[in-house]
Amino acid sequence: MEMGTDSSSTLQIIGNSSNDGLLAIGGTLNNGSRSAAPTFNNNGELDGGMLNNYGTLNNSGFMNNHKLENIGTFNNSGGLLNEGTIDNSGTFFHASSYFHNYGTINNTGTFMDFSTSLQNFGVINNNGGRFQISGKVLEDGTYTQTAGFTQLNGVLSSSMINVQGGTFLGVGSINGNFNLTGGSVQASIVVGDPPGIFPGTLTVFGNYEQVGTGSLNELMSPFSQGLLHVTGDVALGSDSSLQIMLLDGFNPLGQTFSIMDYTSLVGEFSNGSSFFDDGFLWDITYGQHEIDVTAVGTPEPSALLLLGFGLVLLAGYVARK
Repeated sequence: MEMGTDSSSTLQIIGNSSNDGLLAIGGTLNNGSRSAAPTFNNNGELDGGMLNNYGTLNNSGFMNNHKLENIGTFNNSGGLLNEGTIDNSGTFFHASSYFHNYGTINNTGTFMDFSTSLQNFGVINNNGGRFQISGKVLEDGTYTQTAGFTQLNGVLSSSMINVQGGTFLGVGSINGNFNLTGGSVQASIVVGDPPGIFPGTLTVFGNYEQVGTGSLNELMSPFSQGLLHVTGDVALGSDSSLQIMLLDGFNPLGQTFSIMDYTSLVGEFSNGSSFFDDGFLWDITYGQHEIDVTAVGTPEPSALLLLGFGLVLLAGYVARK
């Protein structure tokens, strides 16, 4: 079915339909409802207005968006120009053609980019969803994460990346400055079915600042270890932390690992020069151009017995209370 210009305030799509010409939205276009999920194929031009997608929207044509709320599934293999707001709480796929964002993208669902053509000149906010970059996102704007997680297997270029919560993980490249104030960052990739996690190298072509409650999660396996490679300067706040996570039964005792390298360093992690994590005692060495950790020991049996005895006494005290 070919659709024309919509001059009404609201247009409701009930069944499966398509647009092969020009559909100019003067008001609101609803693809389905919360109780019905039809498929709408845009093969022509869809322009302006408010678009609520509850079903499946396949765009292989051109869309000039002013306001898009995606609750269902949005597949973009055509051209998409966002000059307003995209609120995604469903599933958003961008696979090919171009996608220019001059407005704001708010993601609380799943947003997956597999292209080399997503250009952000506005703002991208990941507010608790999953934002996966397997292609190349070129940005002159900002990328902010307050919760959820970002998985970077490609290239993210941005004037500033702000991670305030959640997890930012990847083995790709970041072109721009990275600011971690909460949540965590880890150099790793999640692949496979069922999914497995593998340490690797995450490269920041810029400066890296870790302050507040931000944590660097260092993953180690028998086959690979994580490395945060920073080409610029690194600043560590007094409350920032390092967490070591051992995978696949890895025994690191007696070995030294480089976890971060940089041009210059200011500050240290809050862990101290030695700390226990994941069953081992670790020493941290802050070098001129890298941070190393060495697994120097395990808790002494006497210390473990004393800890266990203390826990028993505490349990007894709580029971009497």
